[in-house]
Amino acid sequence: MYISSDSDVPSFNEYFGKMPWTSLPISGTVEIKQKLANALKIRGIPTLVALDAETGFFVSDNARYDIMGAGQDDVKCKEIINSWMNIQAVPFEEAKLSADGMGGGIIK
Repeated sequence: MYISSDSDVPSFNEYFGKMPWTSLPISGTVEIKQKLANALKIRGIPTLVALDAETGFFVSDNARYDIMGAGQDDVKCKEIINSWMNIQAVPFEEAKLSADGMGGGIIK
């Protein structure tokens, strides 16, 4: 799910219009976004966090760097996603988050 940091609806619509996934609405969700940012210690954008689709538990906050490393290689991207599926997802309070808050760590 995409969570925008855009400050206005036209900017959100322009960027999100290119995305293949769902999004948290831009309006009326400031409190939710802030709670997620605090829980995940997010300090910069873009940040990509992998969560377990069934439980919502934390898998990795290194997702941005993983995907960037794969570039446009669909096979590598699928391998990365499969590797995330093999990580034991944990509740947020048990997650070992990256130190930089920019999506640069993985649970061990």
